Amino acid sequence: WLLPQYVSAVVPSQILISSSFFLVISRMPAVILISMNRQTLLIAMTLPAILCGVSVDWALIETGKGIAGVAVGTSISFILYAMLTIIASLRCIKVTLKDSIAFALKLFTPYAIVGMLLALTLFLVPTVQDQWISDLMCTILKTVVLILLIGIVYYLISKKFGSADRQGIFNINVHSNLQ
Repeated sequence: WLLPQYVSAVVPSQILISSSFFLVISRMPAVILISMNRQTLLIAMTLPAILCGVSVDWALIETGKGIAGVAVGTSISFILYAMLTIIASLRCIKVTLKDSIAFALKLFTPYAIVGMLLALTLFLVPTVQDQWISDLMCTILKTVVLILLIGIVYYLISKKFGSADRQGIFNINVHSNLQ
């Protein structure tokens, strides 16, 4: 097998890479809070995420989950941080609770769908670990199956609802008070 010393890092890497989505989407809300001079609110949103991450990491280490457990705990803190910063920034620009919930659903639904399709792909395509070439071919097959499934879902959604741009899907009502 190719580079067997790195096999133990594959699962934690997969967990952290998949949860990095939440760090990406939390960046703009953090910038909004900073530009509105709400740095203290941003710190207040960051501290619970850090404390949650440290607590969950510690608990998972103590229960013997190892580095994969630390990756899960860190991912939970990423999710919490993203949710807190998004909610705080939406509330600062006076977005209604109804619009905030609708926005969050539109934001996280594609991630959930892709996650379910990835799980389905992992279930449908067996993992082969005997030689690196068969492992590479299996990985390529999984990637192709995932892309096909995402394409089918995208086609069905587009057919039923039309384009996101034409529907104004990501428009939210903002009543800004930016003085």
